[in-house]
Amino acid sequence: MKYACARLRLCALIAGITIPFAGFPQGYPTKPIRVVSQFASGSSGDYLNRLVSAKLSELIGQPVVVENNAGAGGSVATTAVARAAADGYTLLNASTGAIIIRPALGARLGYDPIKDLAPITMLGESPTAILVPPSFAVNSLTELIAYAKANPGKVLYGTTGVASQSHLAAEELQQLAGVTMTHVPYKAGAQALLDMTAGRLNAVITILTPLVPQAKAGKLKALAVLGKRTNLMPDVPSVSESVPGFETPPSWQGYWAPAGTPQSALQRLQGEIAKSMNSPETRTKILETGTEIVAPTSAEMAAMIQRQTELVARIAKAANIKELQ
Repeated sequence: MKYACARLRLCALIAGITIPFAGFPQGYPTKPIRVVSQFASGSSGDYLNRLVSAKLSELIGQPVVVENNAGAGGSVATTAVARAAADGYTLLNASTGAIIIRPALGARLGYDPIKDLAPITMLGESPTAILVPPSFAVNSLTELIAYAKANPGKVLYGTTGVASQSHLAAEELQQLAGVTMTHVPYKAGAQALLDMTAGRLNAVITILTPLVPQAKAGKLKALAVLGKRTNLMPDVPSVSESVPGFETPPSWQGYWAPAGTPQSALQRLQGEIAKSMNSPETRTKILETGTEIVAPTSAEMAAMIQRQTELVARIAKAANIKELQ
């Protein structure tokens, strides 16, 4: 049978006929691709998306047009793409808030992220760290846990809001370590840092990248990073090294298409986006932001989304978290 197929293709080549692979949109893409982004123009998420989109355009030979559609924590952009034609020409660039956290908290949305969207690949994620001021007499996560056990509720920690990755991580940490700390939510990590510097907070859980110079200069103490160790500060351990069973809550951005988009188109997009991220110039610029490049397949990404949705739901239920700010 395989020899017959080989002869058929050979004859087709001789005759000048192209036999497309089954299911692959012939010549895809043949027109511009629109990327609807949840990120506001000029934001760090927008910057990363535009880096990748520019290189993607170069690789596929078609314009890739970024359309910023910020609002409602990514729900506006996500709803727009969920309702778009499933032809491979409208993509979503969004974070885990709209895809994992809001659904896990039972938010009423205009879409179902599992039924209405098809994952393509991740762009990457930035390291988040637990930071304390130099004046706080703890020098490791183990010491912070011991202090919290001895002083229930007296450790005040700041995050970027209720049900943010930082808040979920702190709640999971407390559940696993058997301690109680007091959450102080902020709309911006910068304000939390100012309050910690002023002595109104004991700790802040936030993106590490912009704070590396201060941490290396001893103006802040980085006790642990939520995920695996980062090359930005390789001596800072991960939370899981001190707290067995800890799994990092989601905080990354990626790409999706409307459900029903041909699998062949998803595979082409995944491959070309991965090439875009790992091209030397683009890769260098992405890494300079502290973002760690991850490019899973669609199937791997779908499995990760399911696992992280279950994690968020479990943490939120135990901590009685019912809203996202």
